[in-house]
Amino acid sequence: MPDFSAAPIKRTAVERQVNVQIVFLFILLLALSIGSTIGSSIRSWFFSNQQWYLYETPSLGGRGVPYSFSDDIPS
Repeated sequence: MPDFSAAPIKRTAVERQVNVQIVFLFILLLALSIGSTIGSSIRSWFFSNQQWYLYETPSLGGRGVPYSFSDDIPS
């Protein structure tokens, strides 16, 4: 009677090491992104009154900034 079962997958030490390194790099990337998000939130919270260039101001016509550009385009 023939043996039709699949052959076991043989993983080398290099493949195992690369898999561990990939998982480590993913965890490192995730930690850096979470840390950067928290740091950016804290920085913007502390320095929000000094970031005058982010405030939305009305244009000369009294309309909001997003509408003034699209309304001024000649059609």
